[in-house]
Amino acid sequence: MTWACAGASGLAHTQSIPPREPRQAPDFKLPYLQSPPPHSAGNCEENQGNRMPNSCSQSLRGQWLYLDFWASWCAPCRQSFPWMNQLQSQWGAQGLRIMAINLDNQREKALQFLLRHPAHFPILWDATGQTAQAYDVQAMPMSYLIDPQGHIVASHRGFTQASARQTEIDIHRALGTS
Repeated sequence: MTWACAGASGLAHTQSIPPREPRQAPDFKLPYLQSPPPHSAGNCEENQGNRMPNSCSQSLRGQWLYLDFWASWCAPCRQSFPWMNQLQSQWGAQGLRIMAINLDNQREKALQFLLRHPAHFPILWDATGQTAQAYDVQAMPMSYLIDPQGHIVASHRGFTQASARQTEIDIHRALGTS
């Protein structure tokens, strides 16, 4: 599977994509890329033969979720990680969970990225790209705002400061804050 990088390069534009009609977010069960931060939501049973737990989308129902798909080679992803850390800090207490899914086929590349761009939110690993395909990921990064009932209420392709502001507006609107 191949994705284009959207945002910083200027080769592709960023875009807020309102869903045509509320669509149920596809379920997933993926391993954590690294140990999850303390008090992470979404844990389910252990992987067979692996010490790292899985995260299940169904265990996140009942809370707002900002779900981001990224890869180590994605330049705009380097800019989005500090911003997502800020979102987690700012909105976590109001019930927004930030979670990112890495799409590298080599775990080590993703771990190297995280050494340079740490995440204060759970990172999952989708080496096969099946979850990204189920979500119809079209570019890197691509993110989805998912309501407590599991419906996708907004999606964003790419990352720029302008798209970050639009995402924050969507979050304000979703959480009913001004």
